[in-house]
Amino acid sequence: FVLKCHPDMARQQGLPTTAQKVNLVAIQNLNSYIDGVQSLIKTGKYPFPQPRDAQSKTSMVEIEFVMAFNNRVGASPSSTPISKPPSSSMSGQPVTTSRRKVELQVPSPTMTNHQIHRHVQRQIVKLLRISDLPVPSTLSMLNDYDNDDEAQ
Repeated sequence: FVLKCHPDMARQQGLPTTAQKVNLVAIQNLNSYIDGVQSLIKTGKYPFPQPRDAQSKTSMVEIEFVMAFNNRVGASPSSTPISKPPSSSMSGQPVTTSRRKVELQVPSPTMTNHQIHRHVQRQIVKLLRISDLPVPSTLSMLNDYDNDDEAQ
């Protein structure tokens, strides 16, 4: 995901400057999420802001990004929905962009380290699926909606 959405890669893919800025914020938010989880596991202190509303049990980290798809025969079906008109990449090939957003749920402060690891793995699977990137086989069996070990 980082390689696909990194602002330098976005520039190479022919994405406009606004897309590069959106992707920079996405990478920063993802890094913040990962740093927060590592801090939670290491120190046991909850580094995330508390939920804004009383109905929400956990906070979310928003990852909004722009992906480029080359317009070519045999392109994946997920690249078909066009959110913006095609532009041109540095190689001169037309590029279709798709702006997407996923909210990664932060772990609960009451979770064990094992539960945190499983929770974060499911969140990463969700991010990879939304971005149409392959999910490693070691994670592909995880269901990002399975919350059995998160019940409180």
